[in-house]
Amino acid sequence: VLRRQGENELARAEFEQAGQMAPEDPKVRLALIDLALAENNTEQAISSLQQLLDEHPAHIPALSRYFDLMHRQELSDEGISRIRKGLNSQPDNLQLKILLAHAQLLTGKPEESIKLLVQENADKDLPVKYWDILGQSYLRSNKIKEAINHYDAWLEEHPHNLKAIMGKLFLLDIQNQFKQGLELSKEVMSRYPDDVRLLSVYTHFLLMTGDFEEGRKRFDTLPAKVKASP
Repeated sequence: VLRRQGENELARAEFEQAGQMAPEDPKVRLALIDLALAENNTEQAISSLQQLLDEHPAHIPALSRYFDLMHRQELSDEGISRIRKGLNSQPDNLQLKILLAHAQLLTGKPEESIKLLVQENADKDLPVKYWDILGQSYLRSNKIKEAINHYDAWLEEHPHNLKAIMGKLFLLDIQNQFKQGLELSKEVMSRYPDDVRLLSVYTHFLLMTGDFEEGRKRFDTLPAKVKASP
């Protein structure tokens, strides 16, 4: 709370006191690293993160921060190397696999993300992040057939997930299946009438199916910033 209020020195004192109470807890050290980042002390933050990861190589929040910092400095491979090291220490850790797959996706290596994630047993209770990253990886690799099967399976598991629905709508659009896209987007719009993204997509499918009158009505209800976008 103090940090969010801009009281960084008071926040630091509290974090340091917490560190004395739990010196081995990486959460406390990560909080001090976040404080350094908030003060633009990037070099200090990177050094502290490296030290933290040397001691806790599989700590996911620290790995995520480190990759983000390296990615911004165009040193993504170094960030990925740290994640791989963490995964090597815990090869069955699904969250580490998802983090590595996300990093690979962000660095333009969706094929590697696919290889990593398809190994998982589909019967497991897989987190939404898994479904999302694997779906994006299929799309960016232009593996349309695999993407269709994946998004259908995702919707079967999580029928109300908006990311899964949007992915399915995108696939219907690129296959010119505009009628099916219209039916699905209309049904979802009835459940989420205030979602501007869905309204935009529904309007698109109205136009693609030739219902220009209704499409115009829907377009007129879009916010000005959406109308002004490409």
